[in-house]
Amino acid sequence: MDKNIGPQTRDGVRELMNEANSKLMDDPAISAIKEMLQDVLHGHADLTSLGFSLGSQTESEMLRNLGITGVDTFDSAIETKGTGSQNAVILALFQILARHSEAPVVFAFEEPEIGFHPQGQRQVLRLFKSLAKDAQVLLTTHSPNLVDQSVAEGLKRFRKVGGASAFFPYPTDAAMVKNADKRIVGESTELLFSNGVLLVEGPSELGFFPAISTLVPDEHGEVIDFDRINVSVVQCGGKGEIPKYMELAHALSLPCHAIVDHDKDTRSGFLKPLVAHGIISQEQFDAIPEDVGLAWTQANSELLDKVGCSITKFRAFEDEILEIEDNLAPCLIAVNAVRESYGKDPVNVPENGSASLRDILRDELRSLKGRRLGFEIGSRLESLDQIPLTYAGAIKSLAAAVAR
Repeated sequence: MDKNIGPQTRDGVRELMNEANSKLMDDPAISAIKEMLQDVLHGHADLTSLGFSLGSQTESEMLRNLGITGVDTFDSAIETKGTGSQNAVILALFQILARHSEAPVVFAFEEPEIGFHPQGQRQVLRLFKSLAKDAQVLLTTHSPNLVDQSVAEGLKRFRKVGGASAFFPYPTDAAMVKNADKRIVGESTELLFSNGVLLVEGPSELGFFPAISTLVPDEHGEVIDFDRINVSVVQCGGKGEIPKYMELAHALSLPCHAIVDHDKDTRSGFLKPLVAHGIISQEQFDAIPEDVGLAWTQANSELLDKVGCSITKFRAFEDEILEIEDNLAPCLIAVNAVRESYGKDPVNVPENGSASLRDILRDELRSLKGRRLGFEIGSRLESLDQIPLTYAGAIKSLAAAVAR
C-alpha cells in the first residue's frame, strides 16, 4: 500500500498526528498524570520532561492501520455494526482486491451462513454472486438458502461413502433442471443435504416418520433415528408427484424410498409413471394387475423394495395407524393435544367401545392432519409393535441403503 500513497497524503497525515499530539497534552487529566510521573521520576532518570503521544507510528503505519467506520443510526467503527454489515464490507474489499489483482483470484469460504437468519443468508448469497463476477468463489454450506440452483453446473453434493468423502454433481440435464426447479423448494431443499430421503404423500407423515424412526432397529439391532443417519422426509403432495421426486433423488445419487397409500389409482397414478421415469421397466409394469391388491403387493415386495417403494395395506395414513389397537390411546392423547392448541374442546371417550373410538379418531386425524399431529402421534408410540409393518419395513430398507 505504501507505494500508492502520495507525498501530499503523507504530509497531511503527519500534520494531523502532530496536531492531535499537541491537543492531547492540553487535556487536564493527561497533564496531571504527566506531572505525577515527573515527580516520581525526579532524580531517578536523566529525563528533563515527559509527554504523551498517540504512538510512535509513522504516517505509513498509520495509514496501514486505518479503521473503517459506518453510519446506520450512528457513526461508529465497523466492528461495532451487525454481522451482516461487517460481512458486506469484507466481501466488498475482497471484490476490490480481485479487480485490481494481476493474477486470477480464488476465494474459499466455509459455512458463511453461520450467524445469519434466512433473509440474511439470501443477502450473503447475492454478495457472493457479485464477488463471483471478478473472482472464482468456492463455498461449503449446510444452508439451502445458499444453494443457487440457477448455476446448477457449479453445485456439488458431498457425503461420506465408505469412510471417505465423495462428491456428486447436481443434475444439469435440461429436463432434470426443470424438475428440480419445481420440486426442490421450501422444506424439500433439505434433501440436498441428506444421506437419504423418505418420500410421503401427506403432511401428517412428515412429522410422524422422524418420530417413529427411533423405535425401528437396523439389521444390527441399533435404533435407526433418521436425524442421526441424516435422512429427510419429504412431502410430495400426491402419488403423481412421487415418481418425479424419485427420479430427482436418483439423479442426485441419493438413496430414497417412497410410501404410497393403496387405492384404485396406485397402478395408473403411481406405478405407470415409474416406467416413464426409468425406475421400472415396461415389462415389469405390464405384469402388474389392474387391481393392485394386497396379495400382489406382498408377492412382489422384493421388486418394490428394489425400486425403493412400499405400498401400504390401507388407503390412508389414519387407517394404517388406527388398525393397531394399542395405538388408540396415544392417538386420542395426540388429538386432544392438537385440539387444545387450536382452542378446541377435547374428544370424549365413547362408552360403546374401541370401534366407536376408532371411527371418531379417524375423522379427527383427517380433519387435523398436519406435521404437528403426525409428530404428536409418533412421539407417543413406545414400541415397534405399534408401528405398521409397511412403515417399519420402509424405514429399515432406507436405512440399509444409506449404510451401503
